[in-house]
Amino acid sequence: ASKEREMLQRALVDTLPAGVVIVDSKTRVIERVNEYVATLFGSSKSDLLGNRCHSLLCPSSENACPVCDLGYSIDNSERVMLRKDGSKLPILKSVKKIEIDGEEKLLECLVDISSRKMAEEKLCESEKNFRSFFESIDDLIIVANVNGEIFYVNDVVICKLGYTIDEIKGMHVLDLHPVSARAEAEQIFAEMFAGKRDFCPLPLARKNGAL
Repeated sequence: ASKEREMLQRALVDTLPAGVVIVDSKTRVIERVNEYVATLFGSSKSDLLGNRCHSLLCPSSENACPVCDLGYSIDNSERVMLRKDGSKLPILKSVKKIEIDGEEKLLECLVDISSRKMAEEKLCESEKNFRSFFESIDDLIIVANVNGEIFYVNDVVICKLGYTIDEIKGMHVLDLHPVSARAEAEQIFAEMFAGKRDFCPLPLARKNGAL
């Protein structure tokens, strides 16, 4: 029964869509890995066994394991895996101490986050291009959400209206119109959202009240 249970556990671990690594907490030597880990490394399981986890999973400092050396009960962090071909792979790594047959081990779970990192980089580049484009325009650019709350303005707005960036972010677009015109502005914006208008012809008010 014990042997059958172990075989079942191995089968379950090998079918998980995440890397599973068992490390001796004293020697820091990799004792077991599943097939997913080998795929992440672009290697075979036999190539990984016997290596110190530090040299493959988080090549930073030899004695800086958050769980073994720094006193963390669990470590969830982004790391860089060094693959067999020398390339680097960003991973999300979770580490926790467990006991197997009376011996203390480290259970390490690895998830490939390269796609997420690539998406984040593309989003960051897109945002940079967006800001660069709008900062090069001489017109006032104000971007608000559907509730009318401002979350982006270009430098021209700051210069012309006299607010700081911290002051203007979170303000409502109606707050940028003179008090006497806000009721009309509210109606105009409602018509714009409904697709019945293309622009608001009302003046803006500077921070000091001037139009």
